[in-house]
Amino acid sequence: LKVHMRKHTGEKPYLCQQCGAAFAHNYDLKNHMRVHTGLRPYQCDSCFKTFVRSDHLHRHLKK
Repeated sequence: LKVHMRKHTGEKPYLCQQCGAAFAHNYDLKNHMRVHTGLRPYQCDSCFKTFVRSDHLHRHLKK
């Protein structure tokens, strides 16, 4: 419940040490860190395009 309440309170306790961006959830910070590292772990098997997030790959596959 405490984690869910961050959506309503705007609390963002997870800070990026490189750029100062703040996030309500740890997994959002982990996804954001890929901006700095260049890691793109999700790849389309058809065209080999890579994505930072799995939902971006799934959106690509629906096209």
